[in-house]
Parts: sequence; C-alpha cells; structure tokens
Amino acid sequence: MHKKEKNIVNLENVSKNYKVKLTEDGALNMIKGTFKPKYKSVEAVKNISLKITKGEIVGIVGLNGAGKTTTLKILAGLISPTEGQVEVLGYNPWDKKKEYLRKIGMVAGQRNQLWADLPAMDSFKVQKAIYGISNTEFEKMLESLIELFKVEHLMNIPVRKLSLGEKMKFEVINALLHNPELLLLDEPTIGLDILSQKAMRAFLKEYNEKTNCTTIITSHNMKDIESICKRLVIINKGKITYDGDIKGLRSKYDKKIVFSEVYNNFNIKYGEQRVIDDKTVIYVEEENFTNLMKFITESDNQYYYSVQELDFDDKIEDYITNK
Repeated sequence: MHKKEKNIVNLENVSKNYKVKLTEDGALNMIKGTFKPKYKSVEAVKNISLKITKGEIVGIVGLNGAGKTTTLKILAGLISPTEGQVEVLGYNPWDKKKEYLRKIGMVAGQRNQLWADLPAMDSFKVQKAIYGISNTEFEKMLESLIELFKVEHLMNIPVRKLSLGEKMKFEVINALLHNPELLLLDEPTIGLDILSQKAMRAFLKEYNEKTNCTTIITSHNMKDIESICKRLVIINKGKITYDGDIKGLRSKYDKKIVFSEVYNNFNIKYGEQRVIDDKTVIYVEEENFTNLMKFITESDNQYYYSVQELDFDDKIEDYITNK
C-alpha cells in the first residue's frame, strides 16, 4: 500500500469579500460621497475548497476577476479570507511567521522585486541576508539556478538594461534562492516573447522534477498550463468549477470549422456559430459533424474553410462559457 501524500495546501470553504466604495456621477453626489460614503461588498472568491499535495504543479485559470490572484494572495498571506479555513505547510499564512515565509516563494509577473539600477546579484545578496542563507547554500543554489536558466553572462548587468524575459528569469531565481517548498507564480510569462516563454516553461518543469517543489501557476497563456501542469483548476466568478486532470477536461464540442471571413447571415442548423478574429467559427459535436459538412458542401455559396480539432484554449473557453 502506498503512503498517502500529505497535503501542502488545504483550503476549506474559503470566501473573500472586498468592500468597494460606490461612486455616482455629479458634483453633488461626489461631495456627499466624501462625507457619507456608500459601500458595496464584492465577493472575490466564494466558498472554495482546494487540496494540493507535495510536488504537484497545479494550474489555475479563469477570466479576469475570476478570483485567481486573490487565491494566491491568500496562500501567500498577503490577505486573509473573510470566511473559511486555510492551512499551508501547517501554518496560517496571514500570521506571517518567519518559519512560514521561508518555506514559500512568490513571483507576480507585473511586480518587480529586484533593484532596477543594480545588477541582479546585489538583490540576491539582500535575499541571502533576509532569509539567513549560509554561504555554502547560497552559492550552491545560485550556481544551480544560473545553470538552469543559462544567465551567467547577465549577472553584472543592471536589471533595467535587461529584456523583460531576462528580468523575469532573475525574478524567479530571486524567489527560489531560499529553496522554498511552495512556489506561487502569478502570470510568470506575461509580456515575454515566444522563446522566453518556452525557456520559462522548460525551467519550471525541470526545477519541479529536480526539487519536487510544489508549484501553483495562474496564467492567461494556456500554453503555460498545458505544457507544465498535470492538474487544472478552473475558477469562474469566484467558484471552482473544475478540478482535475488536464486530459480529463471535456468540451461540449469536438471540432471547429474556421471560415476565411465573417458570414453574418450564415444559417447554421448544426453546431454553434461564433465570430473570432474576423472569421466565422462553427463549433460542432461529433455526431453532428457529418450533417454540418453536408450542409456546407451542398450550399449554393462557395466557402473557404478548415476543419480543426478543438485545442486546449478552445476547451477552456467552452467550459467557462457553458458553466
């Protein structure tokens, strides 16, 4: 019998509400709002439960405002939940105990932690001092990360002179120097070019294989999730609507037919018609595919189109749309 893996992350019925100030048009309403402001409560996450075991790489996806970043902030201890129980690595994150902070690392794609006017090495030395990393551990970890990311030639260049992809590599190295047990990545490839994205994905996958570091990634780039993660969590309007194997994600449709232009008066008897990137796209179930193709080919109009299997992005979009 295999030993049951211990959960690194335990979220039980967690909700987070924000108080948002209401604003009304007009000078009089603005003055009234200054002295007697009105607020409304906005639920960022709603009664979510999530368990993650050691060594997992979990991808969290959803639309803007779905609750992805809020979930990561709760795990990092940056905010506390309104309701529910949270335990990460045996700690309450918002207690911000030094022992807990040493066990986690976080990288947000739109927030820089490195000093812009100094080489990354200077920031690394500060990180070393903050976490009390010994000289031996620091040198060993830094050498390993530099080799994995292939950035040795960039060590003495001021951060502001680096490309966005190079900066992001150093941000990740900075978060990993203290060898955390849990890595939280919020949009780690945002703004990166294709080659930098591929390098980041390869690194994260290799790092997980070498260290068994539990990793949680949020991203709008589905390639990040598909190429790195085995487990997928979809958050929609603050609720978890899917939690399982990426390969287990199912769509209502099986194929899509992409036309060369938009046809506003296309009379589709089978499937669902959408307009994407100035093209008509028809999503169709397998059992209706033959009838749809017959309908198109027997039409009096001549259409230029291609038939494609639904890719991962399509399945995510379709799943969220139909939930």
